[in-house]
Amino acid sequence: MPSQPLISIIIPLYNKELYVLETIRSITSQDYDDYEIVVVDDGSTDNGLSLVENLNDPRIKIFKKANGGLPSARNYGVRNAIGKWGLFLDADDTLEPGALRLLDSLIRQEPKCEFFCCNHYIQENGKKRLVCPKFKEGYIRHNFFAYQTKRIKPRAGAFLLSMPLLKKHPYNEQYRRYEDADFAFNIMRCTKAYTCPIPIMTYNFDYGEAYKPRNDASEDFIGHLSYEGKGWWEQLTLYDLYQQGCRNYPEDMKRLYDPQKMYNYKVQICKKIRTLLILLHYI
Repeated sequence: MPSQPLISIIIPLYNKELYVLETIRSITSQDYDDYEIVVVDDGSTDNGLSLVENLNDPRIKIFKKANGGLPSARNYGVRNAIGKWGLFLDADDTLEPGALRLLDSLIRQEPKCEFFCCNHYIQENGKKRLVCPKFKEGYIRHNFFAYQTKRIKPRAGAFLLSMPLLKKHPYNEQYRRYEDADFAFNIMRCTKAYTCPIPIMTYNFDYGEAYKPRNDASEDFIGHLSYEGKGWWEQLTLYDLYQQGCRNYPEDMKRLYDPQKMYNYKVQICKKIRTLLILLHYI
């Protein structure tokens, strides 16, 4: 392994002993070796950490910390990674064959880009499907419009970020739900994405825990939505989350938000445009 690998693959580990070895094998079996694996054990109580330690693989760096949640573990991994680029991979998801070589080729092809977003699969009820059939290769002109029209779908394991960008925009450790949305929106707001239609990972929904609301909306990004300084299409994206919040935290959302301000004229216009695009089969 080079003294400074090109890619650091950061894996938070918390009670995933049934799946973590499969995740790591999906990396170590790649036809590519310019990487490091940074495993951050977030206070696991099962045997997952011992399984990783027993691999005795020099490409794997293991760090242990008290339990602080997924955002905390990912930030810890970034602080201890030495690669030029960072890729987050959950301990129950897997990389597709050839994924790292593809990312290497994208980096070389677009040396000024800091944010690559590839397609991915989702596995649910034993079936595997492509998430975004409308992905195209190239720079996205407007990230949030592309998000609304399903031409970009940032997912941990399917996007690659330059290490300086990762360090500049850490995860908000206050959130325990929808922290990925907050993180992705911060990245999408500050830099153009370069998308690739080739799927590079599988999100194993069958393995994942139920994505349940928190007891308190303040632990959820949905409890901290703000339109201030946001463009029209980002406001629509936040409004979609607001509607989810109204279902999950009905009382909290009544206290936190004014429905009329959330459903402003910008959101209404963007919703109508989105509906028209659906009718025209653009989405």
